[in-house]
Amino acid sequence: VGNTQEVLSANKVTKFDMNLGFMLHNENFYFGMAVHNITKPNYDYVGTIDNYLPRRISIQTGGSFLILDGTYGANLNLIPSLTMIKQHDFSQLNCALGIQYQNFCVSGGLRKSMLNEKNSDAILFSFGVIKDHLRLSYTYEKVVSSLRLYSPLTSEFGIQYTFENKRNKIDRVFKFPKI
Repeated sequence: VGNTQEVLSANKVTKFDMNLGFMLHNENFYFGMAVHNITKPNYDYVGTIDNYLPRRISIQTGGSFLILDGTYGANLNLIPSLTMIKQHDFSQLNCALGIQYQNFCVSGGLRKSMLNEKNSDAILFSFGVIKDHLRLSYTYEKVVSSLRLYSPLTSEFGIQYTFENKRNKIDRVFKFPKI
């Protein structure tokens, strides 16, 4: 294959983009919303077409609910989460349900297009261990759409460490899902 005959500009292109979001929460519940690409920047590097990046809106909600108050601190928590995303003609729904028993978490989830029933994308399974400020996790994603022929599965390992603020120390930790 030979070189392209297209003449590209050697100038650098800088585009301003802005995102905005918020989250409200208490010990057991959270709700948040974000708007991305507020300025709808044009990503045309040659100057011949309108290639605007459409706005993306996402809404997240979920929580951690005590379903079994055991002895010696062995509590069982139900951890649901829901995320809805809309960008131009694309929409996606991510829902998950997890269970946390002491320091162990197990969860399952589904990723699906909200407007096109043929576009169910993936199912997810995750498990993890939480010890003090350290969280170790493994997530397995199985693609169930026609993309499974090209990308049948994904494995993800996660390591998360939460730093402690010595000046504003909070005595409680929120158990939000990490899917």
